[in-house]
Amino acid sequence: MLPIVAVLGFKNSGKTMVISEICRRLCREGLKVLPIKHIPHKDFTMIRNGKDTSVLYYNCRSVGYMSDSGETGIIIRKEISDIVDFCVKVRNMFNYDLIVLEGFSRKVSGNDEIPKIVCVKELKDLEHFNPSGMYIACSLREISREIVKIPEEIEKIVNFVRTFIKIFNIYEKLPKIDCRKCGYTCWRMAEKIYRGEKTIDDCRSLQSNVKLIVNGSEISLNEFVQKLYTNVIIGLVRSLKGVPNNIRDIRIEVKLQGDMGSCAS
Repeated sequence: MLPIVAVLGFKNSGKTMVISEICRRLCREGLKVLPIKHIPHKDFTMIRNGKDTSVLYYNCRSVGYMSDSGETGIIIRKEISDIVDFCVKVRNMFNYDLIVLEGFSRKVSGNDEIPKIVCVKELKDLEHFNPSGMYIACSLREISREIVKIPEEIEKIVNFVRTFIKIFNIYEKLPKIDCRKCGYTCWRMAEKIYRGEKTIDDCRSLQSNVKLIVNGSEISLNEFVQKLYTNVIIGLVRSLKGVPNNIRDIRIEVKLQGDMGSCAS
């Protein structure tokens, strides 16, 4: 799960208006929001032929620039098939709180982990996009009670996004390993915590006495393995000189050589 929301819809269905309002209102609240627009034109480029920037770009396949106007950018010539992977890289680089995608319906429609705002002109548009997972539909004209009217009810759309961000922030505090010791996935648990049905203390993995972390990712351990690790490690540690009688916690880090990587527990 990532802090990504997709806005889907046909041309002139209100997508740009919706994204603009989401960005304007959330940025005013102190959040860093990045809209990413899908441009469905094979020959599109921001490079102007004959300019110095184009010479650098065509020779290096990428170019960066800093303008005295305050604008800074990087243009990279690279085929990217996975928009989610691209969003991960951008977010990690600039630490955005939310990324809003405009378009990319073929890439995100079936992705349950990306909430969707579907802008429709008529009800059959909703069937066309067939959104799965968390979604809300809106329209520039009156269609039905279930379809949010924009711009009059734009606050409902923004609140939909706010709710997602709040649940995501709770999700970030959970182990994100979907061990289901609590009976739910981590995202489902985050939703229940948001609604007040559960608390963070109900996450059994967070309460575990033993954690195994490999390459920065936590590996789920059942109770038998946790007890086995605990007994073996305590037995080994107690046999060493200088170890206090009142052991409160133990941390072991192992750095492996070569291509084996590293692990910590």
